[in-house]
Amino acid sequence: MSAAKSVTRVVLAAMIFGLMSAPWVFAAQAQPQIGKKEYPLSTGTPVPVGQMEAIGFLAGLGSCSASLIDQKTVLTAAHCVCDCACQPVCQISNCTSRAVFTLHDVYPVDDPGTPADESRTRTNVSIGGTVILHPTFCKTRWLSDDYAIVKLDRPVYEVAKVWHACLSPPTVEPRKGDRLTLVGFGSTGTGCTDVPKGKRMATLQVESAGPLGILFTNAFIYACPGDSGGPVLDRYGCVAGVASHYDSAKGESTYRPTYPVYSWISANMEPLGDDIRAENCGLYAQTAVSQNEERKKRTCAAVAPNDPKWVSNLEYHSKWCMQQGGQQILDAGTSEREGFLAKSCQPKYEAGTTKRCVAYAATAVAQQRYNINGRCNFTGPEWSLDFDYHYKWCMGGVPSAATDAGAAKRKAALQNCR
Repeated sequence: MSAAKSVTRVVLAAMIFGLMSAPWVFAAQAQPQIGKKEYPLSTGTPVPVGQMEAIGFLAGLGSCSASLIDQKTVLTAAHCVCDCACQPVCQISNCTSRAVFTLHDVYPVDDPGTPADESRTRTNVSIGGTVILHPTFCKTRWLSDDYAIVKLDRPVYEVAKVWHACLSPPTVEPRKGDRLTLVGFGSTGTGCTDVPKGKRMATLQVESAGPLGILFTNAFIYACPGDSGGPVLDRYGCVAGVASHYDSAKGESTYRPTYPVYSWISANMEPLGDDIRAENCGLYAQTAVSQNEERKKRTCAAVAPNDPKWVSNLEYHSKWCMQQGGQQILDAGTSEREGFLAKSCQPKYEAGTTKRCVAYAATAVAQQRYNINGRCNFTGPEWSLDFDYHYKWCMGGVPSAATDAGAAKRKAALQNCR
C-alpha cells in the first residue's frame, strides 16, 4: 500500500462499517464491564476481529494501550513511559526513550522474500519507536498533561495493512452526558484480578468533563492495569482522550482529553507532502459535495443556511482542505457529515419498501464514498454516488434479498481493499 493511499483511509470507513455492523455497539452498551485500576481502562466486551485495528498495545515501562493516529505516530499516556511522583514536589523519573507498539491480530504486508503469502494470515505486528513526552507532564500536579507520542521507526503501511485512527478535532469537546467508547488491553474481572483477554471496549456516559479530564464514575464499570494510554473514542470513532488514572476510593476513571493539547499532538504528527495533500483534498471535496447532494435529496434535519460544511462547491471544499494542517481535521469533517446523514435524515414514510430503499440507497452511496476515499477503484453502476439511482433501482420491485446481497457484496469488496 502506498503512502498516498494509506493517508486517505479516513474515519468514513469506521462510520460505514459501524452503521452496517451496529450490533457490537449495543452489546458494548448492554453489558459493559470494565475492571478497576490505578492507571486505567477496561474489560468491557471483546472488540470484533477487524475493527479498531489502529488501537494496539505498547511496551514501555510496562504494558499499556495506545492508538495509531497516523502511519508513524502513536498516542499514549506519558506515565506508560515515565514515572511521575509528587512527594511533595512533582518530578519525573525512570523514563524510557524507546517503546514498542504492537498491532494486534492484523494482516501483515507480504514478505516477497518468502514463498508463503503472509498477508493472508492475521498476526501481531510490532514496530519500535522514539518517545516524545508532553513538555509539562508531571510539572504542576500528579499525572498532569499525561500524554506521550511514540514516533515509529517506519510507517505502518510498510509492515501491516492497517488504517490509522482519526484524532478528534479541537472543536469537538466531550461533555457531561456524552456516551463515549473506551478501548484497551488491560486486566479483566472484578478488582482486575483476572488476566488480560485481548482488546476490549465499553461505551459509558461521561460524568463530568473539562480540559483537565473526562471523568467516568461507576461502582461496577471501571478501568484496569494495562488500559493506560488507550483511547476514549468520540461519537465519530475519533480519539478524544487518553486513559490516565483511577481513584479507587471514589470509583472514578479519568481520561485526559485531546482537545487542550491538539496543537502539540498535531505538531508531532507526520506532515503531508503537497502532492499527497492536493490529491487528498480533491477526494475530500468530492466526498463533501456528495454528502450535501444526498442531504438535499432526503428528508433531513435543517442545517444553517450559511453552514460552509454543507455546500456543493468542489472548489470551496478543496481550497479549505488545502489550508488545513492535518488529515485528522478532514477525517472529522467527513465523519461529522456522515453521522448527520445517518442520524438526522429519515425516509418520508416510516414503513414498507420506501423505508428499506432509502436505507439501501444511503448505504450504497456511503460505500461508494469509501471506495473513492480509499482509492479502491471499484467501478460499475452499483458503485454510483447517485442516491436517486440506487433508490429507484430498489423501488423497481427489487426484493430485499437482492438489496441485502448488493450491500453485502460491496462491504466485502471494501474490506478486502487494503
